[in-house]
Amino acid sequence: MRWELKRVFSLPVIFSNRQVSRNRLNCHQIGNDFYQVMEMNDSNTGCRRTEFLSCWQGLVNSTQLIEAFSSTGSKATAYFKCYLWKILVKSFACLMFVVSPYSYGADAEVSTLKFGMSTALSGSGQYFGLSLYRGMNTYFKEVNQGIAGQEIGVLGRQIEVIVMDDSYVPATAVSNVRKLIQQDGVLAIIGNFGTPTFQEVWDEYYLDISVSDEHKVAIYGAYSGAAQLRGIEKANHVFNYRASYDEEMAVIVDHIVGVSGISPNRIAFLLQGKNQTDPDAYGEAGYQAAVKALLQEPYYFEGGERLTQGIYIRNQFETNNAIEKMLKLQRDREAPEAIIIVATHQASANFILFMHGLFPNTNFYNLSPGGAGELGKSLSARGIANRVYMTQVVAMTQTEKLPSDLIEREGYLAAKELVSAIRNCFDKSSNIPINSVSIKRALAAYFKFGKSCLTPGPVARAMSRGNQLSRHVELSRLFNSSWIRVDPQENGPQYLGK
Repeated sequence: MRWELKRVFSLPVIFSNRQVSRNRLNCHQIGNDFYQVMEMNDSNTGCRRTEFLSCWQGLVNSTQLIEAFSSTGSKATAYFKCYLWKILVKSFACLMFVVSPYSYGADAEVSTLKFGMSTALSGSGQYFGLSLYRGMNTYFKEVNQGIAGQEIGVLGRQIEVIVMDDSYVPATAVSNVRKLIQQDGVLAIIGNFGTPTFQEVWDEYYLDISVSDEHKVAIYGAYSGAAQLRGIEKANHVFNYRASYDEEMAVIVDHIVGVSGISPNRIAFLLQGKNQTDPDAYGEAGYQAAVKALLQEPYYFEGGERLTQGIYIRNQFETNNAIEKMLKLQRDREAPEAIIIVATHQASANFILFMHGLFPNTNFYNLSPGGAGELGKSLSARGIANRVYMTQVVAMTQTEKLPSDLIEREGYLAAKELVSAIRNCFDKSSNIPINSVSIKRALAAYFKFGKSCLTPGPVARAMSRGNQLSRHVELSRLFNSSWIRVDPQENGPQYLGK
């Protein structure tokens, strides 16, 4: 039986072994005891105290009850009836705990930290999905084995990841997430790849009012910088590790316009789409981030909506339609001097391989989800470099032993922060059980207060990071088959990693 149920029944049952006249059955204390049990359950297990609890606590108020009962008999009878009322309230509260979805679901203590991952293990996004999974799993294995003198596991628990393939297909991602949460009982969804898959999961599952709040677990460390994963309406469920597309695009636009001196009117886009004419969630998120960056100080460019967009279809690599648009732009006016690419590595490589020779003065800028490792291999094999750029959201220099692939490195670092949140926000000596609700609250505290989330103070409060941990963005350039960091103060290229 759960501790909370025992706690309820452990309140003094005076009626069974003491005289009513001796104890006087203080109804005010009865109300306080009941309310404290509710508060204990709320603060320690992460349960939301439902509206009926406040209502019942009010009904147990001593003044109202004694006055009501006294009007129908003696004072002693009033106290006696009041105690019967206490038993009724206790019984009803216990019944609600038993039938509540929190009792044996979200509130149940877990012996294994089980996380779910729906990602692309096949199809066009498999490099990203597999890399992110390998990075996260590498760190989790280190934790489970207690490498480098660390404790074995997390608070005595091993970490398990259940990974499912969605092939970068949004509808499949929804089915996977539903199964992972409702059947496999995972504590959180981690490492989702892609904006379109997240958007579908959010719209079709998290916004579905028929899905109980118990089954809306935390979403952590998704491989997307889209605005759709950020904002106050997502803050209670979505916790991001990586920098946003707004932050990445600000770096790209600064280099195009501020450093290279290219006019915003000479910028064009290659965007991922749901068809040949409309960007999908990823393409639109990247495009809007660029438009926003161009609108801001010191550029104040308002013509972003008029810039040429070439679109290729998600999970397909043919970019002929986009190439034709760029050639038409060249015929009608002049070739773009900078093309911002919001695509996966296969489509980006195909596009750049064709356009690189036709537009010898054009620079190509990729968002980090373009996949530095695979894109670099594809282009370097054909001798293409120097004019190809990409933002990176993890440090390219290694200050510790980290995976060499940058996507694996991101997964590794994201997993490290997740474990840190659990270790820092749960105390072995406390009675707070680890479950999906408390994990969600722990992440919220960790994101707001950092490592001091157990005892937040004025200094810690200043560390609030919303629902995003990292804001790190670097711009890199492909040089001699490797990516180098772009630094205006450097005299020449410096090798910093692949």
